[in-house]
Amino acid sequence: MTVSNGEEKHMSFNRQEEVQVLRYAIHIQQENIKHDTSKWNTLIDHLFDSFRWSVCGYYNELPRTRDNYRALLLDALSRNPYEELTSIEQKIQKDISLRNELLSALTEEEQKVADIVQQIVYLKDYYKSQCNEFLCKAEPFFERLSEVLGWKIHDLKNLNEDEMVTLLQDKPIDLALVAQRNKQSIPITWNGHFNVLVNEQALLFKETFLNTTSNVPLQYKGRTACRGLVEGIARVVLRKEEFAEFNEREILVAFNTSPDYVPIMKRASAIIAEEGGLTSHTAIVARELNIPCIVGIDHITDFVYTGDRLRVDASNGVIEIVEKHE
Repeated sequence: MTVSNGEEKHMSFNRQEEVQVLRYAIHIQQENIKHDTSKWNTLIDHLFDSFRWSVCGYYNELPRTRDNYRALLLDALSRNPYEELTSIEQKIQKDISLRNELLSALTEEEQKVADIVQQIVYLKDYYKSQCNEFLCKAEPFFERLSEVLGWKIHDLKNLNEDEMVTLLQDKPIDLALVAQRNKQSIPITWNGHFNVLVNEQALLFKETFLNTTSNVPLQYKGRTACRGLVEGIARVVLRKEEFAEFNEREILVAFNTSPDYVPIMKRASAIIAEEGGLTSHTAIVARELNIPCIVGIDHITDFVYTGDRLRVDASNGVIEIVEKHE
């Protein structure tokens, strides 16, 4: 996996944030910068301006605040920021060396493919960070629009492009359709066209393609994102409100992960995600943290429950339920 996960300049956005916090903590120690002075607050402002959307995910997650960055800096200062930064840099260099060793055994054509894969991994994370930045900075627009039009922000965000334009032109839109879509909808792309299914169409699609089998196996196969072998207790986490329940060294089982999952991902002994491929957020972060990870296991969150004992053979992409939790 190292072949596609190399250069320091291609660190994920979350890793860039982590590294910058550590560098500022080292700078504070070296320059003996006092807490809440102008120099201290300048560093806080830079972190806030550069990274606050790092914990935003797919919809309504709140960005970091300046107080969050104060807490992150104080936490880094309470440990050994130089040692942690050195460890990260050593891992990057080790990954680069291993990548170069693996590349040397490939043909010229295979090396080109490996390079393309590496660029794709970086660009996908970069694209996601840019989307998060846009959504973060667009929030004042939705707040103002909500005040002017008297609409809830949630409803405004669920309008499609044509409906938003119609609304801004002060023309009527199909409110019943919007309400139905908010209640239950399934976006799909079919024959090159994007559609949103609602009502009976959405229900039929769900019953036809999304229902899980009642015959639950004890072994599952997915895609290896980061190699390793772990046995431990599963913790299914599907929403932010469940983060506080996650315990050190549990196996994280999620539908998918977003940047706000990173703190609990760091504490996991292994990571399993129902969605995703080798360039997904889950896979990228797992490789950076060197945590065994398997992605792309259909309906795994329906079959594995918190408290189940799992054996995660991430080198072969196999998950085994060793013991079901009663």
